Amino acid sequence: MKRLIAIVLVLFVILPQMACNNYEDKTKNNMLTEITSSNIPRPMIYKKINNIAGSEWISNPFKSKKEGLTKYWEYTIGREGSYTNFLIKSLPGGWLIDSNYILYGLLLKGMILPLDGKFMEYADLPIGPTDGALVFGSQYFQGTNPIQCWDLKSREIVWSNLSCPPDLYNWSYLKGNKLISVYSTDKCYIYILEQANGEVLWGLESSAEYQATQSILNNSTLFVVLSAKNLDNKNTLVSINIETKTIKTLSCNSITDIINLGKRIFILEGGNSLIELDYEKMNEIHKYQVPETVKLSPIAGKILLKNNQESRFYLFNPDTGMEKDLSSINAITINSSLVIEDQKQLRGVDPDTLETLWWIDKKGLGENAHVAWLDWRGVCVVSDTKIMCFGQK
Repeated sequence: MKRLIAIVLVLFVILPQMACNNYEDKTKNNMLTEITSSNIPRPMIYKKINNIAGSEWISNPFKSKKEGLTKYWEYTIGREGSYTNFLIKSLPGGWLIDSNYILYGLLLKGMILPLDGKFMEYADLPIGPTDGALVFGSQYFQGTNPIQCWDLKSREIVWSNLSCPPDLYNWSYLKGNKLISVYSTDKCYIYILEQANGEVLWGLESSAEYQATQSILNNSTLFVVLSAKNLDNKNTLVSINIETKTIKTLSCNSITDIINLGKRIFILEGGNSLIELDYEKMNEIHKYQVPETVKLSPIAGKILLKNNQESRFYLFNPDTGMEKDLSSINAITINSSLVIEDQKQLRGVDPDTLETLWWIDKKGLGENAHVAWLDWRGVCVVSDTKIMCFGQK
């Protein structure tokens, strides 16, 4: 079963003018300063860890044989409250879920085994990056959001540090044996921690005029978008080499999003300007005019553009400057897969040819059914009333 996708090819215009100013080798007007040792927070250590894997564990992608998928299992669920909260994280032993959905009278928080649907309730364990043995995440606790490290095998908290107010921007990354934490309160804070014990190795803080709105990690370089509180639509992109502590800045107009595409960095400026940066020199390589876009998602050397105004999705190839209109009601990238939703199906498609690789009929899935996650073990679909897993026959 295959669906034809209407493809519209449009040649993007490469704009010659420069919208961002070249970098500075030093921090600008004390935008970022190193946190003194006396102000570095100390961790609460609950368990000693001798060995850590260090690098981030990434799950293998889902593969299929160009077929309709079979339902492995399903649960009927309800929801607590009017809002929707559903987070899912792939771990070596299964799918870790944090949600406000109700299963068997209890909150759906814990581990689900993809192959048989067995559910194991985990209480108060945060979701975040993992090295396959430890998980690092942040969650609400007594008025703050501390970063916590917990052991996958014992499900015990190893350490806790960096308590910050809830409901704010925060990002965490694993690099070697370090944990990189970025969060924004009245200002931006950047900390480099030891994974094993939560000790802060060094940190940076912005002046009170700036807050962080975006962040990504590319190899050993951390990129943070700082927004000036008193200047509308003015942002500064900061690059920080984690190993050398070198800081560079680039002043831009409003930065809506930032992504890595392999070793390439792209920023979305003002909603319709896509800029490729030389991340070492921090200057523009190319600038493309694109349809009004609110979100960028990397996939197989291309960029998925989400247009809210027209509810359209485009697949952009930066090597050719061409885009394809996906003509779908929704499109997302998850774990190296491009998933498209039309009126009748959820489908995985080849990002190069847009050929259908697998499909799930939407009939009987429930309202607002969507793919929440997929990896080599199966495809997790969640609706307002069900959580399900599909896979090959």
